[in-house]
Amino acid sequence: MTTIVENASIVTQDKDDDFIESDDIGIVANRISAMGVGFAANHKAEPYCFIDSTGKFAIPGLINGYFQSADASTKGAFDGVPLQFIWTHFGLYPT
Repeated sequence: MTTIVENASIVTQDKDDDFIESDDIGIVANRISAMGVGFAANHKAEPYCFIDSTGKFAIPGLINGYFQSADASTKGAFDGVPLQFIWTHFGLYPT
């Protein structure tokens, strides 16, 4: 199946970490086959799966990326405090 991701803000993995705003990505057999402004518009008549990514980011090459927001928001706030105290008194983490 061929997929075209339209209008994505792309964070590249090149040596300059370029940021490309509002670009299209063509994916064939789970591999990026093409990128370019207007790429999706040139292929509208063909039987592709289109994904509108307006306002979203695409990071080609990033696999299984995630972050834990609760950990990020409390980073360093409880340095030196025993974990059991944090868990039982603040209820931040399950016991």
